[in-house]
Amino acid sequence: MGVSQVMVTSMKIRVLALSVFIFFISQFSNAEDAVMFEGEGIRITESEVGNYIDNLLVNYKEKYETLDEATVGQIAELLYVTKLLAETAEDNPYIENEKVKWLGEFQVNSTLKEALLNVEAQALIRNVNFEDMAQKVYEKNKGQFETEKQVRASHILLRTQNKDEESVLKQILELKGKAEKGHDFALMARAHSQDPSARRNGGDLGFFAKGKMVPAFEEKAFSMQEGEISGPVKTEFGFHIIKVSDIRGGGIKPFAEVKSSIIESLKNDMAQKYKVDRISKLAENASTKPSLKIISRVLAKHKHIQGKTD
Repeated sequence: MGVSQVMVTSMKIRVLALSVFIFFISQFSNAEDAVMFEGEGIRITESEVGNYIDNLLVNYKEKYETLDEATVGQIAELLYVTKLLAETAEDNPYIENEKVKWLGEFQVNSTLKEALLNVEAQALIRNVNFEDMAQKVYEKNKGQFETEKQVRASHILLRTQNKDEESVLKQILELKGKAEKGHDFALMARAHSQDPSARRNGGDLGFFAKGKMVPAFEEKAFSMQEGEISGPVKTEFGFHIIKVSDIRGGGIKPFAEVKSSIIESLKNDMAQKYKVDRISKLAENASTKPSLKIISRVLAKHKHIQGKTD
């Protein structure tokens, strides 16, 4: 065999060896950075998911404590949907991209994704007749729009501890008689009530709902009419006489009063449902989805970072 033939043969062997090496390297590389999600020209690789875990979750120890296969799969889906919607958002004339250019890539994509979903959701609900829907919600759930009954009451308290109860009862009845004859209740409370706050507020307890006062006092106050003065009420504190000065609530709000809040809630619910369905559909339609094998490999590589946050 001539020298030239030997050189050609040697070159062929080296080319073949290099080809085999490149083949194995490419196989190894593909195995180490597998595509986890792909569709509509967007792909998310194993390394991107790993980088997200390393760089964006490293400061949240509790995230690593619950990092499992399901969470890794959710992260891959999040990155895929975010990147896909961000590309769509870049061509949307209603979104001002320049305002988010200072953010990192994922933050930019997340901002664009949310902006696009908001624009699409608003377009969806723009022509919906929410007033009719709100009326139906109101009629079906009137109990939810009932206002809590509150009373405003004043009282005069005479304590019974270490005292003769009959004597105290006689005194409270005398005060009740004077109040019914038109004596100023607040002045009487300041002069006679043994509630420490009476000198400051003239016995006025303000508005209160059920559950705020001791049972006997509350039961009597809520059974009274506006302007009425009660007979003696016995509680653990002593004898009271009560005057109800105002009553509010206790009825169902008219539709006109609650319409705007119902409509706002309906709009929010519809927009949120649209966003969830849109994201779910994009993920479902991906041509490539992560296998459990790849997810487990990502988890094995990055779960150890939990120890760095201790």
